[in-house]
Amino acid sequence: MQRNELLVLQYLAKNARSCDSAIAEEIGISTQAVGKIRKRLEAEGVIQGYNLRLDPAAIGLGVVVITQLRLPPDILAQEDAFRANIVKEPHVIDCYRLPHGDAHIMMVCAFTTLLDKEESLKAFAKRYPGVHAVSMQTSTWDSVWKNTKKDAYLYTLRGGHAE
Repeated sequence: MQRNELLVLQYLAKNARSCDSAIAEEIGISTQAVGKIRKRLEAEGVIQGYNLRLDPAAIGLGVVVITQLRLPPDILAQEDAFRANIVKEPHVIDCYRLPHGDAHIMMVCAFTTLLDKEESLKAFAKRYPGVHAVSMQTSTWDSVWKNTKKDAYLYTLRGGHAE
């Protein structure tokens, strides 16, 4: 990855809504160069979109659940279908396939209340018989660290060196 590409990505990681002219002024290249870099990175799939990030607690989803699930052999055999269905689950925020260990899936879910969580997880268990929770942590968003590094990938690309 070229230096200017990294600089554009770093700037977008801080503010994905930035216009090309603001980025150009900040990193010292032309607006046209920024536009070309951005379009190329989008076309290559490096930039996969510009996402809206919401504060779950601010919109009434005060309960967070992080759970690890073990899948039965029949679901594992049709993992693509399971993945397609799981992303449609209304409470699932993130879902990760785990390559090793007792669990196959780690899910992050958000709920309005503890009662909502209990009812939703019971309904989930009925839709996916045989799926078992290996571990489950329930908390409020206030006690979850929300300071994830937005530019962690860029830090890694730089070999673990700060800007």
